[in-house]
Amino acid sequence: MDYFKAFKDFVEGENIDKKQAIFFNGKATTYGEMISEANRISSALSRLGIQKGDVVTFYMGNCPEFLSLFLGAAKCGAIAAPINILLTEYEIQPQMEKTQFKMIFTSPAYLPVVERIKDRLPQLQKVVVLSEKPEEGFLSYRDFLKMGEGEAPPADLREDDVVLILFTGGTTGAPKAVMLTHKNLLSVVRGLEGRFGPLGEMVVLCASPLSHIFGLNTITFASLFRKSMVVLIEWFQVEEAAQLIERYRISNVFGVPMVVRSLVDVADRYDMSCLRLMLAGAAPVPEELYLRV
Repeated sequence: MDYFKAFKDFVEGENIDKKQAIFFNGKATTYGEMISEANRISSALSRLGIQKGDVVTFYMGNCPEFLSLFLGAAKCGAIAAPINILLTEYEIQPQMEKTQFKMIFTSPAYLPVVERIKDRLPQLQKVVVLSEKPEEGFLSYRDFLKMGEGEAPPADLREDDVVLILFTGGTTGAPKAVMLTHKNLLSVVRGLEGRFGPLGEMVVLCASPLSHIFGLNTITFASLFRKSMVVLIEWFQVEEAAQLIERYRISNVFGVPMVVRSLVDVADRYDMSCLRLMLAGAAPVPEELYLRV
């Protein structure tokens, strides 16, 4: 089964299309709204000539549109290749050249970088800017969505088709492209359901970048597949995160040890009694931090 169909079937099977899925900047997005926007994105991509196996890039901070774009790309058979916003343009360009992407979705904050490097990317056909107002020479996200009215023909998808390309190198060298299939991502979702499903529905904080597998699949979509609402922030800032934990009664925090330590450091100033699970990874967790948690 492909990723979009699995998500859509889950929402329909659980009858949760009106249930709140994402909170971002004080605004809620429902499961149904995510699917509806993803359908329009898929249709718009198809009308712009994006076919199965073509690569599209997301160069933006965390936001609900990022999630709908991933679902929409998955539905039409495209491959998403997100870019970490912390990279410099000199680090970004080799990744763009390797994936040979045809479209890039970006936000106004990162458009200047795209403008500087787009002439060096001959395969780039279209730049879509997440803005209500059109940017000269580029397609606005609002106008892009208007192109997606009406249903596009379904793509012939298989679970072993690549749906996501991420770059990773750790500290060992230049980042390498990792190709992930629909089956790869869904296997993680199902594994986490077996581990955390017995805890029931939770409210989950995602402050990790969606351009990383941890933020996109392990935290956000795996939580949504458990009917757990995700409070999304663009990037981690401890005071904002602590305020959101208190306001939305967040019960689950995933993050690197630095995130956990930062929250523990301010715990005496906020009501964090709602927390049930804090999961830290990607680096060693000192016993001292474990005891403080």
